[in-house]
Amino acid sequence: MGMPLLRWRTRTRSGAIAVAVGATLSAALLRAAIGAFAPGVVPFATFILAVLVATLLSGYLAGLLALAMAILICWYFFLPPPFSFELNSLNEVASLVLFAVVAGVIILLAEKLRTGFDRESARERRLARAQEAGAVGDWEWDLAKGQISWSENLYRLMGRSPDSFQPSPDNFASFVHPDDVEHVSRTWQAAIANGSRFDTEMRGIWPDGTVRHFVSRGGVIKDLSGKATRIAAVQIDITKRRETEIALAESEQRYRMLFNSMSEAYVVHDIIYDEAGTAVDFLAIEANPAFETHTGMARELVVGHLASEFAPGGDPEWLRFFAEVVRSGAPDRLERYSPRPQRWVDLRAFPLGGPRLGIIFNDVTKRKQAEADREAAEARLAAAMHVAEVGAYDYNPTSGQVMSSGSYNAIYGLTDCRAERPLSDYVARIDARDAPRFELELQRVLRERDAFGLEYRILTEKGTRWVATRGAVIADPKGGVRLVGAIFDITGRKQAELAREAAHERTEILFREMNHRTKNNLTIVASMLHLQSSANKRDADLRRHLDAARERISTIAELHTSLYQGNKLGEIDFADYIKNLCRHIETSLLSANRGVDFVVDADEVWLSADVAVPLGLVVNELATNAVKHAFEGKADGAVIKVSIGRIDGHLRLSVADNGRGLPENWSSQNNGFGSRLVDAFVRQVDGQIHVARLDGTRFEIVVPLQ
Repeated sequence: MGMPLLRWRTRTRSGAIAVAVGATLSAALLRAAIGAFAPGVVPFATFILAVLVATLLSGYLAGLLALAMAILICWYFFLPPPFSFELNSLNEVASLVLFAVVAGVIILLAEKLRTGFDRESARERRLARAQEAGAVGDWEWDLAKGQISWSENLYRLMGRSPDSFQPSPDNFASFVHPDDVEHVSRTWQAAIANGSRFDTEMRGIWPDGTVRHFVSRGGVIKDLSGKATRIAAVQIDITKRRETEIALAESEQRYRMLFNSMSEAYVVHDIIYDEAGTAVDFLAIEANPAFETHTGMARELVVGHLASEFAPGGDPEWLRFFAEVVRSGAPDRLERYSPRPQRWVDLRAFPLGGPRLGIIFNDVTKRKQAEADREAAEARLAAAMHVAEVGAYDYNPTSGQVMSSGSYNAIYGLTDCRAERPLSDYVARIDARDAPRFELELQRVLRERDAFGLEYRILTEKGTRWVATRGAVIADPKGGVRLVGAIFDITGRKQAELAREAAHERTEILFREMNHRTKNNLTIVASMLHLQSSANKRDADLRRHLDAARERISTIAELHTSLYQGNKLGEIDFADYIKNLCRHIETSLLSANRGVDFVVDADEVWLSADVAVPLGLVVNELATNAVKHAFEGKADGAVIKVSIGRIDGHLRLSVADNGRGLPENWSSQNNGFGSRLVDAFVRQVDGQIHVARLDGTRFEIVVPLQ
C-alpha cells in the first residue's frame, strides 16, 4: 500500500488533524470490534497502524497527534479498569510506555520514508516539467522481457494515452513513419550488437495521421558479464525546428527565385571604413541577373570587387548616400544620373545589419527622357493654346474649384490669371440668356457622366464673345468625378454663321416670293385659257386643247404653291403635292364623270423642282387621260390609284386604273400629244416607263434619286 498511499496526502493543517483523528477513531472502533471476540488481544495493536497512516499521509505532527489520542483512548477504554485513567499495575504502565516508544520509532521511520518519497516526487515533477518544456521524453527497452516503457511526456509527444496504448517491439511500427521503420530498426540492432550509443532522426505518426519529427539519443546498458540488457534513450521532439528549417529553405528558395527573376537590379554592398571610421569604399557581395541589364556590367566583374575597382572615378555621392543609410539604419531613396554607366537610376537602399546594405534600382533613363519630352510638349502646347486662344479646364464638383490653363481666364476677360478659382467667377460672366442652359447642361453631364458640349455667350469689358466648350467626365482618384475639357473662342465663326443665316433667310424670302408670284401669274394664264375655252362654243377640238393646256399650267402652278409653302428651300414634299394634284383633278374633271375614286398611296419623298415638275405633269397627263377614256361604259367601281415609294435608291411612281385597258395596237409614239409629253418628261428626269395591261392599265415610272 506504500506507493499509492503516499501519492494521496494532505497539505493543510486542518487536513492533517482530520487524518489523525480519523485514523485514531477507526483504530479504536477496530480494537473494540476485535476485543468483543478476542479479549486477550493487546490493546495497542490497531493503534500502531493508525499512527503509521497518519504520519505517512500528513507528516510527523499528525503522527504525534494520533499517538497522543491512541494513548488516551487505550488508557481510558481498554486498560482495566475500563472508563478510568487509573493504572492497577506496573505492567500496564510498562505497556503504555512501550507503545509510546514503538509508535515514536514508527513515526521517525515513516517521516523519513515520506520525506524521501517527496524528494523523489519533486525530482520526477521537475524532470517532467523539463521534458514537457523541452519537448523531451524518455523510454527504456528491457531486452530480456521484451518490454518498452515510456515516460508520461513521451506518451504526450507521441500523441497516445498510457491507458489505451502499451509500446512494445512488436508494435513500434505503428508509431514510426513507414519510411523510417527500417532505418530505426537497423539503428537499434546495430546499437545492441555493438553495445554502442546511437543518435538518429526519425518521424513519428499520431493516430490522426499527424507527422512529428524526433531525435532519438541513447545507448545500451550491459550487465556485469557484458551482455546488453536494456536500451535507455531520450526522444526529443524537433518538429518545430524541422518546420522552421523547411520554412527557411522555402524562404531561401523564394528569395533566390525572386532574386533571379525580378526585373529590378538588386545588389548587396558592404561599406568599407578606414581606421578613423570614415567610409572610403564599398564591396559588392552579390548581384542578381537584372544587374547586368540595368548597368551593362558583367556580374563576375563586380561581385567580390571594390567600387573603386569596377567603377574607378565614380560619383562620390553614391558612397555618401550608402554610408548614411547604414549609419541611420533607415531606408532611403535617391534618383540620380550616374556617369557610369551613363544612365538615370531610381535607387532604394535599406540596411541589412552591420556595414551591409541592400540596393534595388531601375534604369529610368527612358522615363526621364519621356518626362523631358512631355515637359517640352506641354510648353509647346501652352504656347499653341495661347496663340490659338484655347483654354483648358479641370472642374472639381466637390470643391467647386476650376483649375485652368492656356487662355481660359483671358477668354473670360479675367485679368487676374490665377490657376485655380471658383466656378461662380466664370458663371457670373455668362450671358443671362445662356446661363440657365449652361447650368442645366452641367448638372446633366455630371449626373449622367456624359460628354459635355455647349456654345454660349460671355460678357467681357470688350463686349460679347461666343465660346464653345467640349469636355468629358472622368473618375477622381478620391472616389468622385471631375469634368475636364477645353474652351474655344468662336466669336469670328459665330458672326460669320449669323451673317450666313441672315443671307439665307433673305434668299428664302426672295425664293418664296418668286414662287408665289410665279404661281399667281400661272393662275392668271390658266384663268385666261379657261375664259377662252368657255367663249369658244363652236370648235370643240380647240376647246379641248385649251382645257388640256390649262390643266398642265395648273399643275405647274400647284407645284410652285408647294415650293413657297414648304419647309425646305428648293424642295417639295412630293407625296403631299401629288395628293393635292389628284384632288384638283377630281374637282375640275369629275363633275360630269361621277363614280371614279382616286386612291393615293405615297411615302414621304422630298424632290427638287427640276424633278417634281416633270413627274407632276406625267401624273396629270396619265390621270386626266384615265378619267376621260378608261371608264367609258363603266357605271360604278372605277378607281384610279397613284403610288409613290422608294426602292433601292430609286423613286417608283405608278398610275393605275381598273378601266377597259389600252387598245392592242397602242403605242406612246403613235398616240396623241399627251403620250408624247409623258415620254419626254420621263426622259427629262432620266427615268424609265413601263406599261402593264392586266385588269386595266398600269403605268410605272422608275427614276433614280441622287
